[in-house]
Amino acid sequence: MRSYLVMNGRRKQKGQGIVEFALILPILLLLVLGVIEVGRLLFIYVAVTSSSREAARFGSAVGELPSGQKRYSDCTAIRSAASGIGSLAGISPNDIVIQYDSGLANLIATPTPYASCPVGGVGPSDVELGDRITVRVITNYRPIVPIVPIPPFPIQSVSSRTIIEAVPVGTAAVLPTITPTPTPVLPKMWVENITIVVNNPRGQQYEAVATVTVRGGNPILPVTNATVAGEFSGDTSSSDSAGTNGFGQAVLTSDSVNRDWNGWTFCVTVLTSPTHIYDASRNKKTCVSIENATPTPTFTPTFTPTPSNTPTPSNTPTPSNTPTPTPTNTPGPSPTPSRTPTPTRTPTPTNTFTPSPTPTPVCQYSSGSTFTFDANNLFWTITNNNTTARTISSIAFINWPGVPASQKLQRFYFSGSIIWNGNSTSPPTIVSGGWLGTPADRQLNSGSTKTLQSQFFNNIQAGLYVLDVTFNDNCVVSISQFITP
Repeated sequence: MRSYLVMNGRRKQKGQGIVEFALILPILLLLVLGVIEVGRLLFIYVAVTSSSREAARFGSAVGELPSGQKRYSDCTAIRSAASGIGSLAGISPNDIVIQYDSGLANLIATPTPYASCPVGGVGPSDVELGDRITVRVITNYRPIVPIVPIPPFPIQSVSSRTIIEAVPVGTAAVLPTITPTPTPVLPKMWVENITIVVNNPRGQQYEAVATVTVRGGNPILPVTNATVAGEFSGDTSSSDSAGTNGFGQAVLTSDSVNRDWNGWTFCVTVLTSPTHIYDASRNKKTCVSIENATPTPTFTPTFTPTPSNTPTPSNTPTPSNTPTPTPTNTPGPSPTPSRTPTPTRTPTPTNTFTPSPTPTPVCQYSSGSTFTFDANNLFWTITNNNTTARTISSIAFINWPGVPASQKLQRFYFSGSIIWNGNSTSPPTIVSGGWLGTPADRQLNSGSTKTLQSQFFNNIQAGLYVLDVTFNDNCVVSISQFITP
């Protein structure tokens, strides 16, 4: 009887253990699966982070690949570097986004990308030193067993690195050639513009007056106390020199110009300054044909006919017919010859030379006194007051602020029509060809007003903006303004 009770008690204990294990087993399995899922989640996170870092490191490195392509522009190689680490986490090439921006020079926490690297394509070719490559890797995490209370969610990692483009990598022997590069002590200067006026202040003797404008420095300003020497050349030649005034202008004259002055030229031969270095590569012009003199002396044609009118006094012998009254009154004829001095009024036509100070200006334009701007666009209005239409022949954007370092001049619009598209990274920018559209897009009709729009890569920054517009009649319309956004 006792043994039966003992055996019955053991059976109850075994049954109790099985029931308890069955109750604990689901909780135990849930804990085990939770540990596995947490470990898998950490593994995917580490794989995504490492993939973006490795891809950014690969794309920003110096040097070329065996194919001869730059590392930053080889999209396939960058994605391979990322997916090589993240393949176990299920990262595909479509999960990798590669973009390029201008870095943090403009103090923007998240710069706007200006290009991207397409899947199976090639990245941009105009990357500059200081630009960045940004790699974003995104993948979705989903639990293996849905009973685990972890909802699906995306895991992403973004890594950015500065591209070390155009940085020489070599032996230490190259370094000494870099250290001695002296910083320029003096700013550069150049001939910005030359205008010619021909007049006749002393009767038959012609005089040519050349006004030379010199600019330089950074920001660009008129250069004062510079010495300018030039030569007037034609049938004969003469030289003159002068110093620039507060407006950066030097006035040179020649009194040896003859009536055939249209065949003469004026050239700047010497330009020196104690405060600037002459940079001939930036000259807008150094020689001007006097036939393009502005204003053209309209009085010169009227002057030559006036001597032809002087023979009119030769017609005054008509008083010789007056002897007919001589029988009645001999003194009568004597007064009539006294009228012969009336030809002395012929000098009065010489007074018609007084129009010399009133040469009608050929350049009849008016423009807005200030720039207007919106974001990265600069606007300026120009009005044609001439009697006929004019066409823009060149645009010179002489100066704009170099901040940020990635600032670029990209386009010119004339009343909404794009007339030039480029990628100028530093001033001055001179456009005299390669126009877009038709000449009608650059035409300014008589009495009409149009807006010249200059579009930059970044927003308009504070600084000095200097802009010249030249029309096909050699007239230049200019504006210089310091803008504070």
